[in-house]
Amino acid sequence: MSVPNLPPEPVRAGRFGRWGGRYVPEILVPALDQLEAAFTSARSDPDFRTELADLLKHFAGRPTPITRCANFLSGSGLEIYLKR
Repeated sequence: MSVPNLPPEPVRAGRFGRWGGRYVPEILVPALDQLEAAFTSARSDPDFRTELADLLKHFAGRPTPITRCANFLSGSGLEIYLKR
């Protein structure tokens, strides 16, 4: 199984030009810094990347697979598909 590619890291300046990259209350900045540090260390782990790719594919609002339900209503001649 190959390790999926993640998008490149965001630019440190963020999306708000010279004013920085986050628009959050100051009280949340330490928690966001911890989250950023944890993600930065985890993103080089192949197991993390594989699990993240799977979660993004199946659960994170991205296009999801369509599954054929071969045994559902078997004998009826209908083909039933479910979008997960």
